[in-house]
Order: sequence, then C-alpha cells, then structure tokens
Amino acid sequence: MSIREILQKYATFVKVTAVLTIVIVIVLILTELKGSRGFVFSNAGKEFYSADDGKTWFLEDPLKGSPFDHGGKQAYRAMVYRCSGGRPFVAYLAEYSDEQQRRWQADAAKDPAGHTTVVGELPREIKKPGESAWTTIAPGSGYPDVKCPNDDRETAVPASPLTVDSGATD
Repeated sequence: MSIREILQKYATFVKVTAVLTIVIVIVLILTELKGSRGFVFSNAGKEFYSADDGKTWFLEDPLKGSPFDHGGKQAYRAMVYRCSGGRPFVAYLAEYSDEQQRRWQADAAKDPAGHTTVVGELPREIKKPGESAWTTIAPGSGYPDVKCPNDDRETAVPASPLTVDSGATD
C-alpha cells in the first residue's frame, strides 16, 4: 500500500492529527512567549515607578517624569530587574536632572499633546533603594550592571512592563 493510499484510507484521522498538532504547537509557542506571568498588553508604553523607596512599584505613563506626586509622596522611576528563577526587584530609583525637568516643563507648555525632547532620554540621577545619596550618570553611559542578590556571579536583566505589572520586593 502506497503512502497516498494510506492517506486516502485514513483521511479523517490524518486531518484531525494535523489540526491537533498545529494547535499544540501554537499553545506551546504562546506559553513560551508569555512567560510565567503572561503578557499584560495594557502595560505597553508604561514604566515602573516607586513611591516608597523601592519596596513596591507600580506602572505609570513615562510622560509623568521622575519624580512626580503620587498620592502625596514623590514617585521615582524604578529600575526593576529579575534574576533567573527569581522575583523581580527594584535595583535603582532614578530621577531626571533639574535641566531635564525644566526642558520637560517647557516642552509640555509648548505642546500639550506630550511630545517632549526628554522622552526617550534616560533619567540622569540614580540611587539604590535604602540609600540617601543620588549619583549622576553621564549621558549615554547607561545604568550600571546589576548583580543578583542571591548570586553575585549572575547579572540581573531588566524586567519588562509587558510581563511584570506591579509588585513588592522582599
């Protein structure tokens, strides 16, 4: 019996098997893409912020700047990182420099739609949660590497607002 004859004889079985295989592959791909917490598409275009020195964080529009008033407290940009198999944590809090804040306000006054020259620029002053001193980082230098709390040989990677929404650190 040739392959063509087998396929014709068991056509229904072959079609069902093909459809099931395709569905299983799609489910596996989507599961792999979404990670353990799933995609949170409503978080697209948002950034992490913290109003309690990095203990917890929330998502907000980056046009808010950093810092901004959040329920009577100053909210700063939170640089949330994750280690393999670990929970996300705030590695740094960041704020825009006074010059960036002035430009931000001037641009906002000229263009209420929110098209500012500061958007896309990294905040220039950072500090670790629990510390009081802010450190200025040079334009274009990026943030320092972050080591994992439980294994200082592993470098943490930035968490994405698409896969992490809000949370608390331990």
